[in-house]
Amino acid sequence: MSFLPQQRLAQLRDIFLERTTDEMSVLFDAVKLLQQGDEKAGETIERLAHRIRGTGGTLGFDLISRCAHQIESFAAQLREQHNRDDWPLEQLAASARQLAAELRAAAAIKNAS
Repeated sequence: MSFLPQQRLAQLRDIFLERTTDEMSVLFDAVKLLQQGDEKAGETIERLAHRIRGTGGTLGFDLISRCAHQIESFAAQLREQHNRDDWPLEQLAASARQLAAELRAAAAIKNAS
């Protein structure tokens, strides 16, 4: 088993932060669409959150990964729910805002070093 050199790992972490920060607009747009009743937007949210969760965890961004896991879980709850309860939707939106804050914090730490 080989391990990535630290320089390459740092590059991958930078790429992840940049890409994921750019994708936050897609996530927030999908949350808005879901709030307006577009159930297809939930699939976009789940898929994006799943990728962020997995890649974030692999690259050591534990808090980002946890936030993405919450988003993925709430999106799945909404998909499976027959009667529309606003609670998971509100939690999903709050988790998306928390994810954005964690991304900003990770980027700030990266830029400070």
